Amino acid sequence: MKYLFYLVLCGALVLNSSCGGGSRSKMVENINLMEKNGDEYNAQHIDSLTHLYEKFVNDFPKDSLASKYLFNAANYNSAQAGNGDAKYLEIAIQEYQKVISNYAESKEAATSLFRLGYIYDNDKGDTAKAREYYMKYLEKYPIGEYANDVRIINSKYLGKTPEEIFESMQKEGKIDTSIHVNATVK
Repeated sequence: MKYLFYLVLCGALVLNSSCGGGSRSKMVENINLMEKNGDEYNAQHIDSLTHLYEKFVNDFPKDSLASKYLFNAANYNSAQAGNGDAKYLEIAIQEYQKVISNYAESKEAATSLFRLGYIYDNDKGDTAKAREYYMKYLEKYPIGEYANDVRIINSKYLGKTPEEIFESMQKEGKIDTSIHVNATVK
């Protein structure tokens, strides 16, 4: 029953925003409603929400919310790719690139550069392309939120699997894998 509600809600919101009723305030209201009431693990909900994000960006490309919505769409598509559908990863890459090129001064542009490096390293296995995006990040944001992470990734971990990174960090003593249990038996 819960999924039926989401399905009807998503369908109504998409229909409302795509049938010419696309005033900015109505679209923002619909997006907020879907973000608040939706199931972020439901593929159909995510598809509907990303459709609304993308429609808003197309209809209002200069709006202050456009970079945020495009970035959110990219994040959701990237997450969907993790569920096994590669087409979503390509969509996410395109959307992150649009954030960088169309909204270069937004805070989302910095994170998009980092995310592209991450995607090329971890999802696509293209370390050369990953390094390219990481270096662009460092050039543009040398003291940015992810700058230290990018430096460490580039120097030690680029191209390694999460398991290899964990093992390396464990050997360096950066991860304590001992388990401390304090139990009282009565």
